[in-house]
Order: sequence, then C-alpha cells, then structure tokens
Amino acid sequence: MPENASAPYQRILIYGMGMMGSSLASAVQRTWPETWIESVVRSESSAAFIKEFRLANAVQVHTDVRAIQDFDLQSFDLVVLGIPPAKIIEMVPHLPITQTLITDMSSTRRQVHAAFDQRPAIHFIGSHPMCGSEKQGPQAAQADLFHDKLCLLIENPSSAATTVDLQLLRRFWSGLGMLLYTMSSGMHDEVLAYLSHAPHLISSLLTLWAGSNQHVASASKLSPIPISGGGFKSMSRIAGSNPEMWNDVLQTNRDHILGSLQEFHSQLGRLIQLIQDPESGHDWQSWFQKSRQERDQLCNWD
Repeated sequence: MPENASAPYQRILIYGMGMMGSSLASAVQRTWPETWIESVVRSESSAAFIKEFRLANAVQVHTDVRAIQDFDLQSFDLVVLGIPPAKIIEMVPHLPITQTLITDMSSTRRQVHAAFDQRPAIHFIGSHPMCGSEKQGPQAAQADLFHDKLCLLIENPSSAATTVDLQLLRRFWSGLGMLLYTMSSGMHDEVLAYLSHAPHLISSLLTLWAGSNQHVASASKLSPIPISGGGFKSMSRIAGSNPEMWNDVLQTNRDHILGSLQEFHSQLGRLIQLIQDPESGHDWQSWFQKSRQERDQLCNWD
C-alpha cells in the first residue's frame, strides 16, 4: 500500500497494550498519524508510560475484562483485542452488540472462535500477526514489528462480519507491511503447535535441563562471560517470553501441543538409539544435510 494511502480506520480501540498492542499503536501512528487510538491497560504504570510517550490519544485502566460491556464500541471503526486467549474468552459474553469489527492477535484460535460462535451477531474476524518478542510490556514497543511479517487471518463462517469488514481488515494489516494468509482455526492450531507452541516449550525445557547440571551452573557463574555458545543462546532466547501468555497457549491448544511433543519424543528416542549404537552405520552427514534442507524450506531461507 502506498505510504499516502488513506487510513482504513479513523478510530481504533486497542484493548490490551502490552508489547504487541503498544507495537501496533506505534505502527498505526507511523503509518496513519491521523488515526485516533484509544487504549485499555490493566495497570497505572502502563497507563503512565503510554501517556508519557504518547502511544495513544487516550488511555483507560481496567483490571476486569467485563468492563467492556460499558464501552460504546460503535464509536470506533475497529476494536483490537491484545489480551491473552483466556481473557478474550472471558470477555466475549460481555461484549455489547455492535457493527464495529472486532479482531484480535491471539496465538491460539479454536477456543477463541468457539466463544465468538456463541455471539454470531458480533462482527469478528480473527487475526494472528506472526511476530513478537521475548520482552514484555509497552516499554518493549517496536513500531516496525509488523513490517514484512506474516499475518494469519482466520476463517469464521458463523460471524456477522461482512465482505467489506474483511477487505478493510486486509487493508489494515497489509498497510502495516504484513503479508496475509487465510487458515481455518483447526489448521492454525495444529500447524502452530509444530512451528511455535511446542518449540517454545522445548526452549524452556532446554534452559531448565542445562541449568539443572551443577557443573554447568557453577562454570557459568564463575566464568567472566557466559560460556553458552551461539546455538544455546539462539535456542533458549524464547524461553524468556511472557509466562502468562504462554500458559494460556498451553491451556488453549493442549491437544495439538501434546501430539507434536509426543512425535518429537519418538524421534528423540530414535536419535538416542542411533547415538548409542556406534555400529549402526547411520549416515550422519546426510542426516544433518536433510535437517538443514528442512530448516531452509520451513523458514524460507536460501
């Protein structure tokens, strides 16, 4: 979209301005400075930061998502829910009926969409911007977070959302520099279990596993700089992600995450067997080469 293209929305409510919500506000301000942004956060400290750095035109503090029932959502053109899936599910029964489009940024989809299925009069289209950071809070906002990243739009046949709603939402995300792909909620949760959710758990387990070794812990503490190699740093980086969000991901996509981890466990067992048997004749060079090829294909690396 050209930089001078008109804004698809004039007034946006971002309910939840942690790292993702604040990054979204910053991106909108940079792309469409005339757009009015109102925000909702749950702490006075976040509200103070947002006011100080002018991340929104107005900010409210609410600790109970049921407060949404008192909002005049019709006064906005778009409502973006930047809160964890469990909080969205808790909020949905209290949403006032409105023709304003509601979207979100949730990492899991089926339970969120099941909740909205109970409110078919609401105009809802699910979004999952595939970007983020291990850092938390509005202090971690990045205006370029969404640029050249993928946004998954989730099919929701039972929603009252119109073709115009979808067209405007596509303009919104693509205007922020995102590439778009449409999936069903079920396909989304299965694919993301393999490519995001289980890898996060494995990353967290990796740090717990390494840190539990007394020699590793002692040497790391005494060394003038960390002993950890680049591989460990890369693989463990996401272990520092938002614990509340990832607890929600686990609770709302448990079956697919479990299935992917069970398959991982099976392949890990096979790998251990091969290492245990030096006479296996396994072609390790080909194994590493195949792994590299899969990495290049999955991540679109040349």
